[in-house]
Amino acid sequence: MARVFVSYSHEDHDTVARIIEGLGRTGHDVRLDENFLSIGDPLSTSIRNEISLSDFVCVVLSPSSEASTWVKHEIAEVLHQELERKRVQLLPCIIAPCELPAVLTRFRGERLHLDFEADFGGALRKLEDRVREGERPIFEREAYLRLDIPVGGLDLYLTGETWNWERNEDLRYFEMVDGYLLFGFKRVPWAYFKHFALCDEPDAARVRGVLESAGLIVTGVGDRDLSSGRRRVWFTLPNLPVDGQDKSNRWNPE
Repeated sequence: MARVFVSYSHEDHDTVARIIEGLGRTGHDVRLDENFLSIGDPLSTSIRNEISLSDFVCVVLSPSSEASTWVKHEIAEVLHQELERKRVQLLPCIIAPCELPAVLTRFRGERLHLDFEADFGGALRKLEDRVREGERPIFEREAYLRLDIPVGGLDLYLTGETWNWERNEDLRYFEMVDGYLLFGFKRVPWAYFKHFALCDEPDAARVRGVLESAGLIVTGVGDRDLSSGRRRVWFTLPNLPVDGQDKSNRWNPE
């Protein structure tokens, strides 16, 4: 018997209930947030723990879940745990036409999904078979970085000499339940790295404070991102190199 956590938008509850009923008939332990959350529980910690304890996470995708920030956070959290465990845990299930979340489509090798809209019964049988099958290895050589910044809503990027210190959408962090995730990252020998948070000018001081309070090293007043006009607040992790050969980068001293 497998333990399955279902990530979904509450607007899709009726369809999700049918999926849960089908999995429950096969004896699996199916979990929804409403089953284990109690008043006063810290939401991010409870969800993160539940994902950690689950064998699989079934993510139900629809226009409603596509608009759900929390579902996106849960997907990124599952992907992080897959990278940690080196095994498949995330099972995407589409119940209505929608765009797949970018955090899925940017993975090396796009994740296959089950289409419940086209054939509900057939998709449910495939889901039951996959859960019954159990563990499958994945991402044996995948590298990643996790930034433990327990404050949501920051637009974060990794950059460095390899990318001429510029913003690169492929090196953007996905927001997790409690932190940020960058996957597929390969450290190049003798290359140097920094990060920046892209924010509006009035928010720069607050963002800098958030980064410093998370134990990150913030130096300088930053610079302006030419394409968006927003300010880049530069920071680094204590265990990554910050100098390098390019002395003209935009991490300006105060």
